[in-house]
Amino acid sequence: MEWLLELWEYLGREHAQAPLSELCGWPLLPAEGGVAYALPSAGLSGSRMLDLSGASDELSECLLGAGCLRLHSGVSVDHPQLMQYVHRRSACSVLRALMVAAPAPPRGVEAAFEGVSVSARRALRAMLSVARHTEERELRANAPLIPLLRALPIYEVHGAAAAEAGAEAAAEPAAE
Repeated sequence: MEWLLELWEYLGREHAQAPLSELCGWPLLPAEGGVAYALPSAGLSGSRMLDLSGASDELSECLLGAGCLRLHSGVSVDHPQLMQYVHRRSACSVLRALMVAAPAPPRGVEAAFEGVSVSARRALRAMLSVARHTEERELRANAPLIPLLRALPIYEVHGAAAAEAGAEAAAEPAAE
């Protein structure tokens, strides 16, 4: 992983004008957890990589649990084209990354969130609701994002959250 971090440092410093499109398909982009992600040929529309610097631990847990990847904190972001493959943290960008990460129907987006805790889902819901006011125009302009937003299993039904929270508490070992 170390050599990939050095590669991005070098690309940002020495080859900032080199087109990254020639590197598509090669697993050269370091993600947290020691994974190397291939630059998608479709650019941002085919990427599930997010720059989650500054995001809360629970929001990161939710997005990683749903199949998105977190850009390694050691990657130099000096190359001007890097963000054509890595989503910045915004509501629309998170939804686009989730579209790529979610399994295809019939399992769909609900399956991506099966192992995500209630508190992590709440963090995603809070982030989306706060960003809604500043990104509403962009969200409405991207028609496929609206059904995805509605399908996200982040909205609690009365009584369901208490049942899930009780199941999470039961799964934790009792302190002695």
